[in-house]
Amino acid sequence: MTINWDGSVVPCCLDYDDACVLGDATKEHMRNIWFGTKFVNFRRMLLKDMKAMEMCEQCGYRIYNVRFPYVTSFLKMIVAMKR
Repeated sequence: MTINWDGSVVPCCLDYDDACVLGDATKEHMRNIWFGTKFVNFRRMLLKDMKAMEMCEQCGYRIYNVRFPYVTSFLKMIVAMKR
């Protein structure tokens, strides 16, 4: 999760163009953004297909996850969490 200068919240520091804004830190509590519908759906999408978003296709964390599968386990745990 990255918070940009204007308060826009994006899932990754590589989202340079705010292609996937999931919240606004100037208007919403971070907990509400993290557990909000947009972020939960984003994490679910990543669990199904890490290439589902253009910015994720070249992501080094996909390669990293092959070596360290706990990244996927962490995503599953977060998706399963309740507010």
